Amino acid sequence: MKIIDTVLNRIKIEFYWVYSAEYYVSSTQHCTLTYAQHFYKKHMFPIDEIAELLGEIAPNKKISFDKNYTNAIYKSYITKDVDDS
Repeated sequence: MKIIDTVLNRIKIEFYWVYSAEYYVSSTQHCTLTYAQHFYKKHMFPIDEIAELLGEIAPNKKISFDKNYTNAIYKSYITKDVDDS
């Protein structure tokens, strides 16, 4: 996924093609593409972190984008404790 994010997305900018990492992670998490696009474009998360964020979305919220809900997930994600040891 990191290769897609760092290499293939750069190639895609130069030579447009249909594949999108956001489409892929949205489909694997069974949610609307809008969530992935929001995290990718607005917050500039790498694609592997977007997959984690999409995994936090409640099943009943996955089919319809909710901006307030998305912002709550974002705030929770950036403030979570990380064990650096």
